[in-house]
Amino acid sequence: MGRVFRGCARWIGQHPRFSLLALVAGLLTVGGLAGLWRQRTRAAVQHRDRAEQALASCDFAVARLELTEFLSIRSSDGQAHLRLAQACRRDAQEDFRLAGEHLQAAYAGGYSPEEINLENRLLAFQSTGESGEGEHALQAALSRFQDAAPLILEALARGCIRSGRMSDANAWLDLWVKNHPSDWYAHLWRGSLYQHLG
Repeated sequence: MGRVFRGCARWIGQHPRFSLLALVAGLLTVGGLAGLWRQRTRAAVQHRDRAEQALASCDFAVARLELTEFLSIRSSDGQAHLRLAQACRRDAQEDFRLAGEHLQAAYAGGYSPEEINLENRLLAFQSTGESGEGEHALQAALSRFQDAAPLILEALARGCIRSGRMSDANAWLDLWVKNHPSDWYAHLWRGSLYQHLG
């Protein structure tokens, strides 16, 4: 091994220009990679911020696009997978299959099991709307997860609409509007139900 190092040192001594070129090329490569990393980090932050704004304004199509772009850069971010699962569930197209896939990725990413479990329950109920244990569990979750109450009420109402239980859906929407009177999305859902019922 020592002979190899001595041979390299001798070659560098005999060819200083090539050695200098190799050093400069190495530094340029490292600098380029660092610049690329900084650029990708900035892009990821921008996608995440735009996704959060879109979710706050209930623009789920934009949120899905931005979160997909974010995850193309940070593929193991558990929180982003959870947010994308929510966007898929809450979107007008209700892509329940893709929502489930991203919830599994959120688990794998090490995100909060409590939040993921709640979202799993919301997904399960919204996709079927069947009365029973799932609905009762979400009703109990309303007092436990007060910050997530609008999400829970939305899923309860949409699940009931899916299963044709319009009076139950209306009751959940009434509770959503009553407890969150400044939430325009609650009013939109209740108005849409009234319009549907004529």
